Amino acid sequence: MDIKLFLEAPLAAPGSFELGPGPLPPRGKFDFLLLFKHYDPVSEVLRYVGRLIVQKNSRLAQLSGELVAMCGLAPGTELECYEEIRADGGDNMVELVPL
Repeated sequence: MDIKLFLEAPLAAPGSFELGPGPLPPRGKFDFLLLFKHYDPVSEVLRYVGRLIVQKNSRLAQLSGELVAMCGLAPGTELECYEEIRADGGDNMVELVPL
């Protein structure tokens, strides 16, 4: 049996990616929770790198610096972002998201 679970926990400090005591981040009516994964084509490893709560009108290009930091990449690294449109235990379908 394969169990997939996302457990939201508070961060140690705003802008930090470390877990710590404190309240969960506030969410408004028009906020979205986005989960991010990083695929390293050299090692062929896919790993979870974090999550962001963004407003509905946010653009991915506005988040690119934060995403680069979440992945542990050098500042200014260009990203290719994909949206996972189906994850049913089989092959995932993804679409390239323009920055």
